[in-house]
Amino acid sequence: MKKTKIAFVVLLALGILTLTYFAGYRTGKRVDDRQHLAISLDQDVYLYHMVERGDLASVKSSLGFFICGRFNTYEQRFGDEHFLHFDEARHIATIAATNGDVVWFTNLVVVLTNHMTFERQAE
Repeated sequence: MKKTKIAFVVLLALGILTLTYFAGYRTGKRVDDRQHLAISLDQDVYLYHMVERGDLASVKSSLGFFICGRFNTYEQRFGDEHFLHFDEARHIATIAATNGDVVWFTNLVVVLTNHMTFERQAE
């Protein structure tokens, strides 16, 4: 009888811990998805305004920077697992990294990140 009670309490505790873990995981994933989407929207709005001004050279430079960052992240996580435009992305990332766009744009990303952090603290 006593062993049954202990086993029941242990199983109940494991069940509660499991539910808590998955609830926390889901909340964290949602926050990460929100931040990723917000950054992507900021990038899209930035590019949209450059296109409105007719500044296609800046759009090309910006896209090169974004591709460079995303390609480097992809390569760090997945190595050389090819996707449809893997070679083109590598080529564009190499060009963006060597022509100085990355340095100029790093300042923009820092500003956007600080802005998002400030908004999140205000909530």
